[in-house]
Amino acid sequence: MRRLSLLLYLLAVMPAAASAQSEMVTGKATPQEVYQKVSEAARFLSEAGEKGLKEFENPRGRFVWKDTFVWVTECEKNYCLPTPKSQDLA
Repeated sequence: MRRLSLLLYLLAVMPAAASAQSEMVTGKATPQEVYQKVSEAARFLSEAGEKGLKEFENPRGRFVWKDTFVWVTECEKNYCLPTPKSQDLA
């Protein structure tokens, strides 16, 4: 009976673990991760001020992860800070 319970448990858990592992391998950011990073970026900018803007241009910065990055836009001036991926576009 214990073996059957263990087998059923593994059959239920393994597909979920495989799916989670494949997301880590493919490096695709989840919506939750994006939300967390944007919130972190807003806190960072409110504390660091204008000096913190350089962090958003850094291709190896803390706001670049997996297949995603956070960028800064100043809506009133219709201006986007160069993104860490801007060098790839040139």
